[in-house]
Amino acid sequence: MHTGLLLVQQQNAAEKVLAGKHEELIKLVTSSSTEKIQVDERLVAALKTQQAAWLKYRTEECELVGSLTGAGGTWPSTYANRCEVNHTDQRLRRVRSVIRCIERIPNEKRFFEQNNCLQQLAPLTNK
Repeated sequence: MHTGLLLVQQQNAAEKVLAGKHEELIKLVTSSSTEKIQVDERLVAALKTQQAAWLKYRTEECELVGSLTGAGGTWPSTYANRCEVNHTDQRLRRVRSVIRCIERIPNEKRFFEQNNCLQQLAPLTNK
């Protein structure tokens, strides 16, 4: 049980960081608009919706992982928690990578080129 509680603490901390980084990404994407070119609200909505869907997917996927262990007691929950920590860390690395990619684009080109960076958020689709 102790291991599971530690993982829950790790997960809560990682989720907080991920939420902050995702908000930073949204702000970065919305700041790429100019007087002549307005922010793509559909893109912003899609980023927010995808993040919410990813959180749900992660939870459901990890519940399955925990259940498949066949372990008894609190171990299925512990395995599920470990899975959530791993998925959250992967997602956080991906969001940070997208932010770095966008920040490397000159401001005058950012609106037109940032979508190439954002492709990293859909890795299964873009294989």
